[in-house]
Amino acid sequence: MLHHHFYFDWLYVKSRYRHLFNIGSGLFIWLFLWITLPFGIYEHNLSNYYYLGLFLFPFGLAWSLVSYSGDFILARTRQLFSKRKPLNSLVFWSLKLIALIHIIFLLRVWMNDWQLLDGIEYLQIYLACLIMFLLMYVPFSLYGKYAYFHSLVGVASGQENTITIKGEGKEQIKLNPDDILYAQSDDNYIDLILADAEVPGRKIVFRCTLKSLADQLKDHPQFLRIHRSIITNIRYIVLGEEWPLKSAEVSFKNFSITLPISKSYLAEVERVLVRPK
Repeated sequence: MLHHHFYFDWLYVKSRYRHLFNIGSGLFIWLFLWITLPFGIYEHNLSNYYYLGLFLFPFGLAWSLVSYSGDFILARTRQLFSKRKPLNSLVFWSLKLIALIHIIFLLRVWMNDWQLLDGIEYLQIYLACLIMFLLMYVPFSLYGKYAYFHSLVGVASGQENTITIKGEGKEQIKLNPDDILYAQSDDNYIDLILADAEVPGRKIVFRCTLKSLADQLKDHPQFLRIHRSIITNIRYIVLGEEWPLKSAEVSFKNFSITLPISKSYLAEVERVLVRPK
């Protein structure tokens, strides 16, 4: 089952949302500190309120720098360990947060003429940073969950569920794309394996190339190519435990089959089903 952090990762990999989260959360941290003025260091004095806002701006900027730097390190680390199981993204986000906490700690010490802070205030920094991060992380993840399942639908409201797949010549077939478990090419023919309620795994042989089929299904993001001769519907995929991934199980009711994952499509399978890069 997809865990909650998957949806965050799935959305974060998209560049505009990555920038939105990094910059937006940095600004949120800055505004949070400016409004609350935590830990009793500053007095809520309107005469220097705007000055304090400018003075606290580096705290928010620090998060954006830490997050972008962490993304760069994460990409390099995954390249070094590409033959092993991907490093858990949650570990790296925890490291990012810990780095931010210690940068804030150093800034606070510097702002207090290098006077050491006590353990209670140090724990308060941890708690405050964690709360501020979660206030951005949770809504971002919930929206990612909504966007992920909305993308799987692949159709706008009011659009017909059935599509017409055109083959060679005048041959064509109408069906609901969600009823396709997977498609496998056999020369110039396609074996369409269907999620038929009465006959699970029912096969339709259709004269068409896999490339043509992929082009006709491009508006339906639930389909993923895992092999040069196989396209699968990710709604019915169950990944194995081995690493690197070599196969995927496609199952529907009492029908189940193990399909190979080729090395040339492994990166795309990881990006969509394991953890976005």
